[in-house]
Amino acid sequence: MDGTPADGLKLKNYPGACLQTGFAYLVARAADGSTMVAGKWWDNYDTQSLAVNRTSCAKVHLHLGSRLVLTSNGRTIQATVSA
Repeated sequence: MDGTPADGLKLKNYPGACLQTGFAYLVARAADGSTMVAGKWWDNYDTQSLAVNRTSCAKVHLHLGSRLVLTSNGRTIQATVSA
């Protein structure tokens, strides 16, 4: 995150192993009933932007503009938190 590898992050009360797994969904718009509290939803299918909920942001110190490198099925994706 933001240039720091997962094993170099200093997180309290958050197991580092949890950074190795997670779920991501490709969606064109925010779910009905969702409230955007910061940032903006992207246009079309922007594969380099992420929306992250407040709880997750607080736990791992993410913010608008945070950059992440994700790996899925052997593919590396560089993404930015935009909402």
